[in-house]
Amino acid sequence: MKELSDIFSLLQAARSAGERFALATLVKVQGSSYRRVGAKMLVTESGKSVGAISGGCLESDVQKKCLLAMQISTSLLSVYDALDEEDIQSGFGLGCNGVITVLIEPSTLPTLNARLGHYENFLHTQQPTTVATIYSAEGVLKSQIGKTLCLTQAQDPISNIEHHDLAQALCREAQEALAQRYTTCKQYSVTHGAAEVLIETLLPPMHLVIFGAGYDAVPLVKIAKELSWRVSIIDYRASYLAHERLALADRRILTKAQDLATLTLERECTAAVLLSHNFEYDVAVLAKLLPLQLPYLGVLGPKRRTEKLLAELQKRQLELDDSHLLENLYAPVGLDIGAELPEEIALAILAEIKAVMMRRKGSFLRERNAPIHETH
Repeated sequence: MKELSDIFSLLQAARSAGERFALATLVKVQGSSYRRVGAKMLVTESGKSVGAISGGCLESDVQKKCLLAMQISTSLLSVYDALDEEDIQSGFGLGCNGVITVLIEPSTLPTLNARLGHYENFLHTQQPTTVATIYSAEGVLKSQIGKTLCLTQAQDPISNIEHHDLAQALCREAQEALAQRYTTCKQYSVTHGAAEVLIETLLPPMHLVIFGAGYDAVPLVKIAKELSWRVSIIDYRASYLAHERLALADRRILTKAQDLATLTLERECTAAVLLSHNFEYDVAVLAKLLPLQLPYLGVLGPKRRTEKLLAELQKRQLELDDSHLLENLYAPVGLDIGAELPEEIALAILAEIKAVMMRRKGSFLRERNAPIHETH
């Protein structure tokens, strides 16, 4: 999300200055790579760039090819092979054992501008969006290179793909990708033709809701904003919320315990953390949040305190017998990294939220026997 926002900032500047530009997109990975498919890099005619498609070893060459694409006004498909001796000798030591395919498109292509329109609409609406882009094709599908199909939950598919069977297949794939929140590349075959397609799902930034505006909330807000998450902070004390130390938060909301029942929170991409240090306030917050079954709900403090909070809720007739209500409750909050200082605790909390949202265990990568970046 942040990368796409940064790309559009430079893109708008280039358009205002009358400059051409080119977009490089990582469309296919075989083996391992630093970045996943869908990673992007924008290069302007004056040589400015933003974004990355590798760990830094390919960007210089990609930038040159972007400038070339602008000159010849056609797209380029570049393949970098970490196992190829010529690529290694040319300086493309990818630092991984993968083959990476990069699509480079100049701004003069109508197909690129159509795709950029889908990205821009996503940034404006913040609605989960899946975009399918044909980046390579042969036979009867060769004329479809660069064309797209875009799908959101709020509207019917938008497509400029002229081949009916391929468009229908991509619509089905986009529906599944949108529902399952994945990005991948796929091959499709039709009579007398074949195509390779990037299926990318764009998701709005994580929304972190923090209950409690004390000093321990400050590093949590700061680091979350470094990750480009949206942050809302809620407290019952106006003086705490007004403090300049929380100026980075997107929203600061004054809500008394008795008013929490009327508080509206969207479920999509939302994580909530309780830091109020006030037992009664935390009881009221849990009474509000547990029935919502948020993807992540963390409670600061020892396990015994959370047990007391839940026992108090049961005394007040909140039904907690349904085990699903506690499935996403993380207490004590945070990964076990030996955190003690507020900054360390914030790091542990945010790392745990990221792991949960990515359906990972938050363990050591050296103990992982699967690829770091899972593919669909």
